[in-house]
Amino acid sequence: MGKLKEFDIIFGNPHRVYKAGETMTGYLILHLDEEMSTHGLHLVFSGKASLLFYKEWYKHKQDRYYVNSERYFQKDVNLYPPDGIPVGHHEFPFTFSLPSHIPSSFDCFIGKVRYSVKAQLKVGWKKTIDVERCFVVFCPLDLNDTGAARNAGRPIENKGEVSVRGSMGKITALIRLQRRGFVPGETIPVRAAVKNRTGLPITKVFFTFEQTYEGHVHGKTETETRKLKSATPPAGDKGVPARSSAVWDALDVMTVPVTPPSRLDGCQFLDISYHLVLNLVWAGVFTYKNVVKVDILIGTEPLANHEHNVDLETAPLNFDSAYFNNDGYLTSPERLGDEDMADTTEPPSYSAYTASQESMQDSGTGDHTNFEMRDTFQQPPPPAYDAIQGPINHTAAYDNAESNVNSQLSNAVSHA
Repeated sequence: MGKLKEFDIIFGNPHRVYKAGETMTGYLILHLDEEMSTHGLHLVFSGKASLLFYKEWYKHKQDRYYVNSERYFQKDVNLYPPDGIPVGHHEFPFTFSLPSHIPSSFDCFIGKVRYSVKAQLKVGWKKTIDVERCFVVFCPLDLNDTGAARNAGRPIENKGEVSVRGSMGKITALIRLQRRGFVPGETIPVRAAVKNRTGLPITKVFFTFEQTYEGHVHGKTETETRKLKSATPPAGDKGVPARSSAVWDALDVMTVPVTPPSRLDGCQFLDISYHLVLNLVWAGVFTYKNVVKVDILIGTEPLANHEHNVDLETAPLNFDSAYFNNDGYLTSPERLGDEDMADTTEPPSYSAYTASQESMQDSGTGDHTNFEMRDTFQQPPPPAYDAIQGPINHTAAYDNAESNVNSQLSNAVSHA
């Protein structure tokens, strides 16, 4: 048997990143110092997804494993007939078109979506020399075609609140984003506010970009979350003093890392979602995670003209404005800066409502539903508690109830 000096797969794209539906090219390198007797040289293109997790089965005191898998493609190409390969340097070019509806590459603790090219050199009836190279596939997700990415031109606001240990008070936090959709490499503009209503300081405030993946099989779901990136806003290490608040405006501290698009379209049992999370350290000891969480949609095509959608500085982020009341809670729709959406019209009184319904009945206008509603509500409401005259005589009520029971027993005995 001859000596194999080099055996490798070279891709036309040195980064090995391809779009679903794209045609990939490359070549296989084979270098021999001596002539080798072979039984075939094959190239196998493969794409598949797998899932594995377990749940504790308390009834039988053992773990039950859940497994699922699906294959997207597998193609075997014969590059050289089953004859001896001569001495020297050989290159075998290849071309393969990826299917257009396949999920993006993904790898996590409970499952994976993986694509690879494997070269197999059969040098004997039972011996095969293999070399395998993986490549990355991304499924396009255009944020312009997803309404949730832009959020209809309105800012996204999420509020969270935690009660600290020992009932020492509460901490309220708010995050405001310009939009929900981003692509890897973009910076997420964030405005945040934290109000510390406790007697001890918040020593640190920081953001994390997290990925949550879910696996589904046979009606069971396994969920895991992992932190992809962490960032601290300016002066975030100083925290928030006791009985005070802090505001961070127009922060550019978080850049979206390179990661697969949201949802993992094309995979039947794996889902991906992303979140921007505000965390804090209270009293230098206790870390409170997920104080505020905002869902983020990651795509491959960025939003067009997104810088003109929402101005984050239309309303100040502070606890004395319309965002928070004196207790630190979010107020109603004005916190979004949509004063026109707030309905300030007071509801009609009961007398005005019944009078309008009677006039509609006399004039012959209105439908049957309105008359039924008038009949339902035309009776005067029950009196208020303060309108009840005189205290309730519980002793007299008890005596009356006892006499009624005795009379019923006597009637039953007489009939018997």
